[in-house]
Amino acid sequence: MRDARNFLLALCCVGLWLSQPAAGYQNEIDQTARAIVEKVQTSNTITIAVVDFTDLKGNVTELGRFLAEELSSALAETGGLRVIDRIHLRSLLQEHKLAASGVIDPATARRLGQIAGVQALVTGTITEFGDSVRLTAKVLDTATAQIQASVRTDIPKTDAVKDLLGRGVDTGSGSGFSQSTPEPTKPPTIQSQQAQEVEEFSFQLQRCDVDGADIVCHWAITNKDPEDRDFAFSDRCETVLYDNLSREYSPSRWQIGASSDESEVHKTLLSRVPTPASIRFKLLSSAGFHTGPRSPDSITAVKVSFELNMRRIGTSVRVVGRSCRGVTFHSIPLRAGR
Repeated sequence: MRDARNFLLALCCVGLWLSQPAAGYQNEIDQTARAIVEKVQTSNTITIAVVDFTDLKGNVTELGRFLAEELSSALAETGGLRVIDRIHLRSLLQEHKLAASGVIDPATARRLGQIAGVQALVTGTITEFGDSVRLTAKVLDTATAQIQASVRTDIPKTDAVKDLLGRGVDTGSGSGFSQSTPEPTKPPTIQSQQAQEVEEFSFQLQRCDVDGADIVCHWAITNKDPEDRDFAFSDRCETVLYDNLSREYSPSRWQIGASSDESEVHKTLLSRVPTPASIRFKLLSSAGFHTGPRSPDSITAVKVSFELNMRRIGTSVRVVGRSCRGVTFHSIPLRAGR
């Protein structure tokens, strides 16, 4: 009887954990993605892009940027549409002196559609309502700027959501999809180290090196969960790098601690212990961008995704599943040679 009661208690704990919204937003984002795909399936939309979400005043926050990134990934996972990678989109916008926020006019929508090769844009606004944040996502036809679809959802205002909500973003080139001219006499500030957190993991970027035609980036990853957590780099989760010449790179080798592989590497990260990790990137494509003998001197952006394939509950119950999460770093200097 005792074993039966313990088993039922464990099942209840698992059910309660699974019933909670993943990270306080994931279920809502997944539902929004499915609703968007369903509503635009009857149109001629094939390729779509998600731009930064704003508040009602047109300001971009970290929460707006984060939710846009999550919705973009969810749309890609849902299927039915081709989704332009947001890092690639941002690189194109910088090339053409446009800024990636959610306020656009018809002329700019058409121009962006031509530049990025998309039939529709997903824009959005976030608004605080008591214990939740209202996300309103709109699908705009790039040829007419008319709304093809609109979806609303309420996201629970967890502590993490509150923290992101209060963080503004320096867009660097204006708050809308308006043309802007950067100051020629003021070069951008490049940070040598950056840190980001997602889920229970902290990523401390150490450095990025040029190694022949490859680029190698190094991190210290810390599991901040009280329990040890299983962690993996794999080619099932999107990881991509763009240099300052707008060239795209893909990962060719992953390493966590002493373990390395070309397609997948797993590691149990001990609680509160920084673990060294690195990713080697190879040049994927330079078509349509800068070509020639020039070597990059900085990284415009690198998106690093990882896979959580096991979650521990208590001391013995485990819930098995696969989930991709990611962090993005910007403006990283490159060291020549090693």
